[in-house]
Amino acid sequence: MLMIDLFSGTGGASQAMQDAGWTTVRIDMSSSARPDVRADVNHLPLKRSLKPDLLWMSPPCTEFSDARPGPRDPPSMELVIACIRTIVDLRPRFWIIENVRGALPWLGLAPRSFGPFYLWGYFPPIGGQLRRGAKHTATVRSAKERGRIPYQLSNAVRLSIETYAGRCMPQRPTKQRRTLPQLFRYYEEDR
Repeated sequence: MLMIDLFSGTGGASQAMQDAGWTTVRIDMSSSARPDVRADVNHLPLKRSLKPDLLWMSPPCTEFSDARPGPRDPPSMELVIACIRTIVDLRPRFWIIENVRGALPWLGLAPRSFGPFYLWGYFPPIGGQLRRGAKHTATVRSAKERGRIPYQLSNAVRLSIETYAGRCMPQRPTKQRRTLPQLFRYYEEDR
């Protein structure tokens, strides 16, 4: 199975997949994150013939974070629109956009959350055991460590996809299911 981890950071989202023998491609702009591919999301060197089983995208949460005090300007949706563009171009079997609670007003209700990690997208049901043991990020000092996707979440996503991969849909859909209608509207306006 193939997973593309976009905005991979420390690689937490793809760690369980990599441990299970999936082919994983970690993409990030920062060389300090040690990605497999260092690239800007607006200029990805990916071929349309590449059909990932999972496309995981964790755009930086600084635009949406409600941790900053005082009034805020509306967030830039540029990176989220780039994620939507990547979904449309690659047509992955399953996809997830992960971000923080502060993104709810802009991205709509998230179908799944795990502690401070909210998931939007098209993916099979993830096990209910995730509520227990949610990471409490208030005690973590490093922003990099606070943003790291917990292994328990990565592994639960892996298990759900491996369980449903053969049953959910025998072929890839010709059109993506529009679970984020606002984002697609933004994408269409951007074209």
